[in-house]
Amino acid sequence: MARPAGIRIVVLVAVLLVPACHRRTPQQERVSLCGDLGSLRATVTFLRAPDAAARVGEVRGDLDKIDPTVNRVHRSGVVDDALGQQLVDAQRMYHDRLNGVGDDDRFATVADAADGEALWGAYEAVSEQLGCGASLGAGG
Repeated sequence: MARPAGIRIVVLVAVLLVPACHRRTPQQERVSLCGDLGSLRATVTFLRAPDAAARVGEVRGDLDKIDPTVNRVHRSGVVDDALGQQLVDAQRMYHDRLNGVGDDDRFATVADAADGEALWGAYEAVSEQLGCGASLGAGG
C-alpha cells in the first residue's frame, strides 16, 4: 500500500528542518569560540614562552591540546579566513619544529621564540576579531 503524498511531504520537511534548528547563529558561534579560546588562554600563554625547565613532550602535548579549537576556528564562518589560516600555520610551524625531537629533551634546546610569538599573535588576532575581550578568562 502506497503512502499518501502528504505524509511524505511532512517527513521531508521534518528531515530538512531538524538540522536547521540545531545550527548556531553567528553570535552563538562567536560566544562558543570565545569560551574555547578563553579556556585555552593559559595554555597558549605557556606556549608563547615555555619556561626553561619545560620538556618537549609537555610543549607538544599543549600544542595537541589546542588542536580541536584551532581546527574549529579555521572552519568557522565567523572568523576571517586569513586569521584562521594564520592560527593554523603558526601552530603547524611550532609543531614542525619539534619533529624528530624526543619528548624528554629540554625545550630550550630547540626553542625559537618566533614560534611562540607567532602562535600568540594569531591567537590574539582571532580573539580580537571575535570580540572576545574580557570574556577570555585564565583557563588552561
